[in-house]
Amino acid sequence: MEELYPDGEGEFVEYIHESFEDVVKHPELHGTQDLVWMHGLSMYLGPKVPDALQAGFVLLNDSGEMMYDYLIMTESLRRCLATQGWPIDAKYMHVQKSVNDAYLQAQRDVAAFNLRMRKAESLFEIEKLEITEVYPWGATSLRVTLRKYQDIRNIAYSF
Repeated sequence: MEELYPDGEGEFVEYIHESFEDVVKHPELHGTQDLVWMHGLSMYLGPKVPDALQAGFVLLNDSGEMMYDYLIMTESLRRCLATQGWPIDAKYMHVQKSVNDAYLQAQRDVAAFNLRMRKAESLFEIEKLEITEVYPWGATSLRVTLRKYQDIRNIAYSF
């Protein structure tokens, strides 16, 4: 907080301690955020990513952006998972096999969200894709930046 508010204005910041799914139960946050960033979360959501996109969508203002990433399997990650004995079952952690698979999954997840919201006046579009590379393993994740576009009023939220 000291970095964000060096003059002490941060004393008025209110912390809301909720899971990402439950934060939408706070109507005072609806449509107020410029950025929603789900860092390191999508790999645990798998087929529920469109639900998380909906939560972010509700929180964003009319032109806000949402960022999240897809983890990509590397040899280093494979060794780490094997030595830790995790995940026990593939349904607990969703790791993409390649950058292309992550890109295709991003398209599917955004399309699924937009289809769900087809009667709304506003949708998400993929604005930017960034590959995170770590030497010597190569691509480790794909960061997706979505832009909320058009105006939306009184969206019904449900998981």
